[in-house]
Amino acid sequence: MSRGCVIFDFDGVIADTESLHWAVYNRVLAEFAGEIGERIEISREAYFSRYIVFGDREGFFHMLRDHGREASEEMVGKLAAAKQAIFQERLSDLAEPLPGVRELLEWLEAHNVPRAICSGAHRDEILRQLDAFELRHHFDVVVAIEDVRLGKPEPEGYELAFERLNLEYDAELEKSLSLVIEDS
Repeated sequence: MSRGCVIFDFDGVIADTESLHWAVYNRVLAEFAGEIGERIEISREAYFSRYIVFGDREGFFHMLRDHGREASEEMVGKLAAAKQAIFQERLSDLAEPLPGVRELLEWLEAHNVPRAICSGAHRDEILRQLDAFELRHHFDVVVAIEDVRLGKPEPEGYELAFERLNLEYDAELEKSLSLVIEDS
């Protein structure tokens, strides 16, 4: 019998972290204003229409370039490291998964549908929130930014999640019967 799987994004799908990401990007840009020339502030609209699709490094690269600033590898790395540290501190602010997530995961598990996460977030952030939400056991596979060379929207992470689910379930899952749930 043929069957598919469900691959979830994390930020904005399982956890409402996108507003937190936006706030932390702005905090880091303010803290490093002296090193990047002058303060850059990313509007909510700009974040959600332009930058939401990027991981931290790519996000800072584009934010700097879009505002006429040098986006050296060194500076982008410093900004990304600062953002990750602040974001980790603030993760505890999130107490519950998004509405309907728990019920959907319980239904998928009851029907033995393979489940994975494919996210541009860091593995430790994902696992920490899954543990806090008591949802970790619902996911057979987690593909994080550390697992891929090119982050989303490149297909590498989705392909890896699908491949790992096939191994986990010792099955021939079909892509045409599978679903990806994304927020962007």
